[in-house]
Amino acid sequence: MARSLAGLRIRERRMALGLTQADLARRAGISPSYLNLIEKNRRAAAGRVLLGLARALDVAPSALVEGPERALIDGLAEVAAARGADPGRAEELVGRFPDWARALAGIADENRSLREAVAALGDRLTHDPFLGQSVHRMLTNLTAIRSTTDILTEATGLDPDRRARFLRIIAEETGRLSAVVQDLVAYFDRAGTDPAAAATPEEALDRFLAAHDHHFPGIDENPSDPARREAILAAAGLEDAGARQLARAHLDRYAADAALMPLQPFAGAAAQLGHHPLRLADAFAAPPLAVFRRLATLARPGLQAPPFACLQMTAAGHVEMRRTRPGLSLPRHGTACPLWPIFDALAQPGLPVARMCRLPDDSRILALALAAPTSPPALADRPRLRAGMLLLTATEPGAEGLAAEAEAAGPERRVGPGCRLCPRADCPERAVPSLLG
Repeated sequence: MARSLAGLRIRERRMALGLTQADLARRAGISPSYLNLIEKNRRAAAGRVLLGLARALDVAPSALVEGPERALIDGLAEVAAARGADPGRAEELVGRFPDWARALAGIADENRSLREAVAALGDRLTHDPFLGQSVHRMLTNLTAIRSTTDILTEATGLDPDRRARFLRIIAEETGRLSAVVQDLVAYFDRAGTDPAAAATPEEALDRFLAAHDHHFPGIDENPSDPARREAILAAAGLEDAGARQLARAHLDRYAADAALMPLQPFAGAAAQLGHHPLRLADAFAAPPLAVFRRLATLARPGLQAPPFACLQMTAAGHVEMRRTRPGLSLPRHGTACPLWPIFDALAQPGLPVARMCRLPDDSRILALALAAPTSPPALADRPRLRAGMLLLTATEPGAEGLAAEAEAAGPERRVGPGCRLCPRADCPERAVPSLLG
């Protein structure tokens, strides 16, 4: 892709200087026909040719080959892949229409931020203890006001003292209700300033993992050293005891996975096996759900791998791992769309479920889910299950075999992020109204 963008950069710079192909070719010491092939991406510019072109165009060679737009190109490629477009043309868009490319990337970033804010606030509306307590207090105040008002309206012959007492009750309950409303206004003001601020231990864990991008190189280097995990926790500054407990459990699982599947050998095997989790589980004699987690944290600087998302939960719906990706929001709590294959897997433990899914924004996602017992079977004891689901944008390279299996497994399934954030009004599984109208 760098080659195609280099040709476009050369052409754009030449035209900005008002040079013809013949002018530039003469200054660079090459033929016009060869320059024409370079600008049309049919020949690469390298070595002395690149140096000659850079001198003639009065730019550094790296500006023609690399350019400052790498992050912009990667972002647009990600957006294209999520929408089923060709991510390979992102560089061409940046090269030919840089202003439009930046505008499109800005819109995508703003849309992503708004979706994350809606998801965070939606979670809070359902699970935030402060909101739950506030709603309970409001209902209590309103009930008291209504009951007292009914007495004043329906009762006849009340003496002045009793009437004054009922009016005092209404005034007191109205004052309490006003205080609750003021607290809620202040709360939502803070949430509007920082919609991702942690209101629950689960949100605090999300922020901790996001700060590390779900990678812990120190643990990968020496997974058997608990001091490294404690140092990471100490540096995190997690004030809530529940959040510290969740973070410690996550780091312990990360260390166990790293010990079972060391990073470099696992990355090499994953590339050879097409990042197929079940084949990797056989290769490393590892539990498939541990392989799910390892694959979801594999892509990182200096290590190319498909950007898997991952969700793992108990049979009761308690989320134990949540690795999201841009454009793919996953619930923090047990309020996910019931059409996701992870719920099929819970209904048939031990049987992998692969399916191609389509989100409301029309992006296609391949999903592989599996449920497995967390302990060996015992007589007269119901198995405790944990389920996991790997997710990947269908157009991402590196997992074509897995995508083909998902395509062949059955018809495409229309899914969503959860009822409260899903715009599909005709979904037969809808349980509650959508916040999106």
